[in-house]
This record gives sequence, structure tokens and C-alpha cells, in this order.
Amino acid sequence: MGFPSPAADYMDEKILLDHELIRVPSATYFLRAGSESRSEAINKGGFAGSDMSATPVVGGDSDVLSG
Repeated sequence: MGFPSPAADYMDEKILLDHELIRVPSATYFLRAGSESRSEAINKGGFAGSDMSATPVVGGDSDVLSG
């Protein structure tokens, strides 16, 4: 059985990444980079997330998740 964890009082709720990263699920796409990007932020094999409902910004990049 054992003793209760002394850290039990400090436990937080689980972080749900879909709630944190995706504002509009029907307009969000994730892509895996097949080659090096023009941007240094996206490496070959990395994941890029794009929210198609967002207003485009000249020179802006997609949100990037390294993978």
C-alpha cells in the first residue's frame, strides 16, 4: 500500500495541449517539414502548425513545434 506522496498537495491539473495550442480546431493543420525551411525555426522533420483562421502577417511564420 505505502504512504501518500508529500507532493500530493502540489499536484496541478493535466495540461491539455489541444486546448493550449489550437484555437479553431476546424481551421488548424499540422505538417511535417520534408526539407529545411527558409526560416531557421523549422528543421527537416519538424512539425509546423498553421491556424488558417488567423490573419496573415507579412513576414510571419507559422507556430512551430520542434519534433
